[in-house]
Amino acid sequence: MKVECICGYLMNPERIKLHEHRQQDGLIDVYYACPKCKAQHHVCYHNAETKNLQKLIKKAERAGDADKLMDYKEKFKTSLDSLNNRL
Repeated sequence: MKVECICGYLMNPERIKLHEHRQQDGLIDVYYACPKCKAQHHVCYHNAETKNLQKLIKKAERAGDADKLMDYKEKFKTSLDSLNNRL
């Protein structure tokens, strides 16, 4: 499945490079840019809490700690949903 830009350009999702822009209020805007028209497409917002939870998830994955992994993933999803007004 390809991702289509507003200009009609089709992109392979595996080749999309995500960029981060830190805003003054501490939010981190995650987006990707179309290689053809350079349009920026918003993906989500992060903050220090969600970035820290991502690190904890990776650490729990490496350690093979399934209980902590599930707990961190639930907290991450709740925080990300709240931050991006998805609740």
